[in-house]
Amino acid sequence: MQNELNEFLGNDRKQFEKSELLENNTPAVPFDLFNLWLQQAIDNNLLEPYAMTLATSVDNKPSNRVVYLREIYANGYGFFTNYLSKKGLDLAKNPNASVLFFWPQVERQIRLEGVIKPASKEISDNYFNGRPRNSQVGAWASEQSKIIPSRETLN
Repeated sequence: MQNELNEFLGNDRKQFEKSELLENNTPAVPFDLFNLWLQQAIDNNLLEPYAMTLATSVDNKPSNRVVYLREIYANGYGFFTNYLSKKGLDLAKNPNASVLFFWPQVERQIRLEGVIKPASKEISDNYFNGRPRNSQVGAWASEQSKIIPSRETLN
């Protein structure tokens, strides 16, 4: 089966022809292009348009996971995480990270790289308080990235 999969993977080719990125029609400010593409992804009802893969690295060990874009600022973007989760602890040790948005339906992806800075307590509290109650309780009770002894622990 592995050989069949490898043959398929090695020969599966797609033509990416839905759009073209040219210097003469690209905004001078990269944030403007990202914001345009994000708005188009939302307007076209693409699946999970603000899902992004966050990549961190600590001690030369890369790690990534999907998080959601939740804020847009004049000079950056925001997401929220539990500071005690693996990603929160990774970012505390090394705030350099990258995120990747991938919208396969329109054959676009965009990568952002930079330093992740914690949001102010006010911004974090406002976000948390705006979440549905069940989501608040789940976030409060959850020890993200921690191993649980058994499935029964979840009941």
